[in-house]
Amino acid sequence: MDSALVIPVSLPARLERERRRHVPSAALGVPAHVTLLYPFIASPDLADHDRRQIAGILDEHPAFDYRLGRVRAWPTALYLEVQPEEAFVRLVNALVSAYPAWVPYGGAFPYVPHVTVADLPAAESPRIADPRHYLHRRAEHANLIVQDDAGRWRTRWRFAVGGSGR
Repeated sequence: MDSALVIPVSLPARLERERRRHVPSAALGVPAHVTLLYPFIASPDLADHDRRQIAGILDEHPAFDYRLGRVRAWPTALYLEVQPEEAFVRLVNALVSAYPAWVPYGGAFPYVPHVTVADLPAAESPRIADPRHYLHRRAEHANLIVQDDAGRWRTRWRFAVGGSGR
C-alpha cells in the first residue's frame, strides 16, 4: 500500500476528461497533480511524527505561482510542462533531505515537475491538444495520498505550503 506526496492541480474539463480516460490511476482516485515524492512511506507505516515533519518542511516554503503549458511526451506518457520548476525542486530537495530513502520515482528518472495526462507508450498516445492559454495555478497546499488494500487512493493528510490557509 503506497503513498505519495503531491500538489493537486485543477485542470480544464477537456484535459481532465482526457486524463481520466488515459491515466489508469485516475480511475482509482489519484487526482491531477504534480508529484513531490512517489513512492513514499507505505501507508500503514506513516506516523504522526511524519505528519508533523512534512508539515514543518512545507511550512518553511512559501506558497508559489506556477503555470502549466504545452503537452510534452516521454516514451510512455504525455504530460503538461510546469514552469517555473525551481520552487517544486526546492520542495522536493527539502523533503528528500528529511527522507533520504524516498527519492522521486525511486531515482529511476531525474525529477521533472509535470502533470501526466496520458500513461501510454508514445505510439499509442492520443492526440491531446495544448491548452489554449497557459494555465496559471498557485501551490498553496499538498496532499499525502494513500492507497488501500483494493488499490484505491484517497487523501490522508492535507498540508499548507508556506502556512497558506492559516
